Amino acid sequence: MIEDHLRSKKFWGIVIVVIILAIIFCHGHDYGYRSDANNLHAINVVGHGEVFASPDIATFSFSALGQAAAVPEAQNKMTTVANMAIDFLKKNGINQKDIQTTDYNVNPTYKYTNVACPQFGPCPPSGNQTISGYEVTETLSVKLRDPSKSGAILSGVGSLGVSNISSLSFTIDNPDALKEQARQMAIQKAQAEGKQLAKDLGVHLGRVISFTESGNSPSPIMYAKTALSSADSASVAPTPDIQTGQNKITSDVTITYEIR
Repeated sequence: MIEDHLRSKKFWGIVIVVIILAIIFCHGHDYGYRSDANNLHAINVVGHGEVFASPDIATFSFSALGQAAAVPEAQNKMTTVANMAIDFLKKNGINQKDIQTTDYNVNPTYKYTNVACPQFGPCPPSGNQTISGYEVTETLSVKLRDPSKSGAILSGVGSLGVSNISSLSFTIDNPDALKEQARQMAIQKAQAEGKQLAKDLGVHLGRVISFTESGNSPSPIMYAKTALSSADSASVAPTPDIQTGQNKITSDVTITYEIR
């Protein structure tokens, strides 16, 4: 009898614990909101903002080339061209800190000698490769803080015998304020969409559960590479009419609101 009483008491104890847990579980699902955002009643809204601005920085690169039978002579030829270009840039108001060497190469050049096939017997290799000299190249990158001078600078550098001019692009030096403007526009649009959507659904917006943003920095406007040979140094080319246009800065935001 005592054992039966103890088993009965244990059984009813387990039943009471199960009932209490069930009440707690149901209470957590039927009333209030859990801190876990995945279990909240929520809506997502998006907003897009964009601003336009004229670029205030132009960048481009050019190379100076020297060829000769020996490396020192090739270096001297290259250095003469590079120094002339650098002097021109400085005289036109470009600070030394905005002129940077980005590459320096010394490479051999080759000549090929054809070998005739004998009338009888196997043919020798098609030709012999021998070093004919050396080529020295220095590539420099230039930053212009007045893009309106781009045409005159490009024309002037091109007249000095540089081997090529490339990678002309226009950017904004400090885009943070523009990014903030685009973000504010995007948030305002998302907030307006959230209020309208809540009104249409007959609910009220609660706290912000999450916020994400994506967008782009000012995209550089690129221009195609322009090759200029040393033969162009005999005369100054006409100044090109370079169009800087405008850069676009965008922001896309997603806001998740709790609804009640």
